[in-house]
Amino acid sequence: MRSTARSELSVDGACTAWLIRRDFDPEATFAFSEAASSPGDGPFGFDPPIGGDGSTFAALLRARGVADPVLWRLAEIVSLAASDLEEFPDADALRLDVAFRGLVMLHDDRRALELVGLLIDDLDEAQRPVLLGGAGGGDA
Repeated sequence: MRSTARSELSVDGACTAWLIRRDFDPEATFAFSEAASSPGDGPFGFDPPIGGDGSTFAALLRARGVADPVLWRLAEIVSLAASDLEEFPDADALRLDVAFRGLVMLHDDRRALELVGLLIDDLDEAQRPVLLGGAGGGDA
């Protein structure tokens, strides 16, 4: 699948791309264009949120009936990081917001997308033992 994203990458868009590659289509590719239409126009057929109500990440989880509590926790983090809040009630959302802003200042959209994927991989790995119990797999 090839999806076209707006050329100004957003934290929600980057995290949604990670979700698409991780859970739905590992071979998905993303192009960037000033004229990109709504993310809902793609083959996944979900309606993105309108007017700041949630995130595209969460909309995709809802549309696909995903029940994984870790992915829903990540959706919460992404929604907060993508919000216009001046103070974050969640440390993980603050970390994601700050890291994302730095990445898009230093890299083009394609490279920022790759690096955000690594951040979300780490957040996913850190949340799994917290929400699902047991030991985490990876470095402490």
